[in-house]
Amino acid sequence: MDKLVLYLLQSQLSLVLLFWLYILVLRKHRHFRFNRLFLLLSLFASALIPLFDFGFAPSTALYY
Repeated sequence: MDKLVLYLLQSQLSLVLLFWLYILVLRKHRHFRFNRLFLLLSLFASALIPLFDFGFAPSTALYY
């Protein structure tokens, strides 16, 4: 259960960061297809990013 909550929090955080990137950089551009593609890919990326271990924190899987 803890792993599911951690995954959901990490996914939400990555979605928020990607959305802020959209707001700060791409919102005023008139490339609507690119903006739409970025928003769709950010949904998929936010689901996949928490699955990768970037090595910033020690993995808890090694201690089981």
